[in-house]
Amino acid sequence: MPSSVTWSVSGGGTIDQTGLYSAPATAPTSNQTITITATSTLNASVVASATLTLTP
Repeated sequence: MPSSVTWSVSGGGTIDQTGLYSAPATAPTSNQTITITATSTLNASVVASATLTLTP
């Protein structure tokens, strides 16, 4: 069964089609804000986001 959401990340790192986030390979030198977003593939107006901060 295909996933019912698509995942995206902004601010650094990567995210796969299952929602598994991987931080950047090198630690930030200052605080770095990352936003992860899940968007429904059935209804693009249904969106959820989480924000996290990577610290050195």
